[in-house]
Amino acid sequence: MEAEIRKSFWSYLDALSVASQDTSVSNTKSGKIKLYDFVNTAEQRHEFLELAHVTRFFFEHDSAKKNTDDSWQEAIHNYFCQSGIYRDIVNKNQFNVDSAYSNYRSSFTKKASTTLYLAPLDLVSIETAKTSLDFGSFKIRRFSSTEFSTLTRNYINTIFYNYSAFTKEQIDLLSKYWYIYTENSELNKEIGTFLLPGSAITTLIFTGKAERRFTEFPKSIESALRSLCLFDWSELESKSIKVGRWSSKKNWASLRLFQIPFVLEISGDLHSAPERKPDITNLTKQSFTDVDTDKEYEEPEHWSFIEHDKVDQFVSFVTEYNDILNRLKIREHNWDFLDLALGYFMKAFFIEPSLERMLWYICSFESLAGESGFGVTKRLSERLGKILNREIGFKDEDVQTRFNDIYSLRNSLVHGGKFKQQAMSTDLLDSYIMARHTILWFLHILDDTETAISNKKVQSNEVPGREEILSLLDLGRTSRRRMHSLLDNIPGKL
Repeated sequence: MEAEIRKSFWSYLDALSVASQDTSVSNTKSGKIKLYDFVNTAEQRHEFLELAHVTRFFFEHDSAKKNTDDSWQEAIHNYFCQSGIYRDIVNKNQFNVDSAYSNYRSSFTKKASTTLYLAPLDLVSIETAKTSLDFGSFKIRRFSSTEFSTLTRNYINTIFYNYSAFTKEQIDLLSKYWYIYTENSELNKEIGTFLLPGSAITTLIFTGKAERRFTEFPKSIESALRSLCLFDWSELESKSIKVGRWSSKKNWASLRLFQIPFVLEISGDLHSAPERKPDITNLTKQSFTDVDTDKEYEEPEHWSFIEHDKVDQFVSFVTEYNDILNRLKIREHNWDFLDLALGYFMKAFFIEPSLERMLWYICSFESLAGESGFGVTKRLSERLGKILNREIGFKDEDVQTRFNDIYSLRNSLVHGGKFKQQAMSTDLLDSYIMARHTILWFLHILDDTETAISNKKVQSNEVPGREEILSLLDLGRTSRRRMHSLLDNIPGKL
């Protein structure tokens, strides 16, 4: 059977080569149409149909035996288009036939391929000569127009997949943005099967279960955003507003510091057609007119500026917390409360600036330091006071006063009360500060705990949970020192 596939593959290449002798394709619109028409004609030939039939017979999994040759013809069409074989043959480019066959054959035995995700950091300017910033499990990159076109296979798309192709002007604009960039190994879709989009609505419709989702971003992008959102964006220049600490500026909370208007997915599975290109009209842009040509052009609009002397600090912070989040064994240690808090924090970050954003920030620090029962508001207030005192040196009583104001507003809002519009901006900012630093404090505690487990200082079956951590926090420093001394001297008695 191996010999039959090889023979069919070579026969089809020979037929293409002969048919292309009188075909010359230029890199023009008419030339691309000519290549498209050439391929359509070629795939009606018996050599192509035979290759599809033999390939299917040899590689088709038992679970998909009900498929027809049509599914395999489509998969092989996609492979020949996206691998560049059609382009190379028609353009008389030299390529190794044995290598081409080997790649073709292995494409049907691979279980997984690398998928690239690119998420533009809209509104952000990073002032550095570097084109790539490495954070370990992800990068932030920018690309030249040529690099972006090559990465997205835009030339191929303009010929065979017009719905995925960008214009030259769009490529030039897209190359001016920074992107969160991830590479993921993902299972190849079985030929002839259809994958439903992995949204919360799809899950609800087909399973009846309301899935807990905080964003609709791919998992690798959402994972990167966890540490990016924790960076102190409020300390950056934002539309010429220098934001200080603790409500010293009231306008920051009304701004979006960055947004992700879409995610571009580029699959390494060449049997599948590329994804439809995203709607790029939601990118924040400014229009200008060239004084020499009188032609209009667009440039990204920036609200958040990571200046040259802050880039290393930005990379260091995000890398540190990205590493911590990747080290923590959240599921194994039953620390799901941290995922919940981070999810609420991200949800707040990417919704329109409003009191709803404040509510999600409150949900974030409540999921970490809150509890049910009598006196919970007072305990939550005291805990936030201690945490922010240790994190950034705020006085306990100042934090508790601000918390009481915010929580009173929250209660009025939830229970149908009235509130003053003037209070919105400061309360939004202060709830952000409380949520962010509470998350950072817990991350340090859990990371130290994870290190102690790794060093065998804490047994894996004795990992403290949220309740134990909060109990220690409630004790205060002096009480904790006394309890530590007591426990050291009466081991096993308590």
